[in-house]
Amino acid sequence: RSFATADADEALWFRADLVRRLADDAREVALFPRPHLAQRLHELVGIDIKAGPPRYTVVPEGIDVGRSDAAAARLERGPTPAVISDLAKAIEQLPPSRQGLPVVVSVGRLHEVKGMARVVAAFAADEALVADANLVIVGGDLSEPTPSESEELAAIERLFVRHDGLRDRVILLGRRPNDDVALVLA
Repeated sequence: RSFATADADEALWFRADLVRRLADDAREVALFPRPHLAQRLHELVGIDIKAGPPRYTVVPEGIDVGRSDAAAARLERGPTPAVISDLAKAIEQLPPSRQGLPVVVSVGRLHEVKGMARVVAAFAADEALVADANLVIVGGDLSEPTPSESEELAAIERLFVRHDGLRDRVILLGRRPNDDVALVLA
């Protein structure tokens, strides 16, 4: 009766010990930002990231706002970059009632870990959002997708079939260089 609980407890301690040993053996450790990161690492695995030489680096996730500001300035100066022309053409392919609406932009690989199909599902589930905006997905090779990209595209296609009119509200812009992504975000 207690096997599942005991196994879960043992696995947790095994994983915590493994993390501690890997961190002890590593010359440097890269960490992703989380609320109360230092406190949680200390509580869970006994690692004090503030002690000793600076071998722990917190790698920020997210968007470089400076890059977006520079992209916005570039858009103001003109001429219109190709990625913005591509986006405008994609919007022109939408029904006239959808053109001119604000866009919600999501950027990431077309992979289950990044959850682009979940983003599309969440967009489809929000009636107010789907009525008042279009969703733009930036990422993934649309012409020659990898197996994981194909799975994510298939999941998105199933959503298009399940939600009437969703295909007319979602733009798949495909993979773009980082500078182009900044322009889309701007």
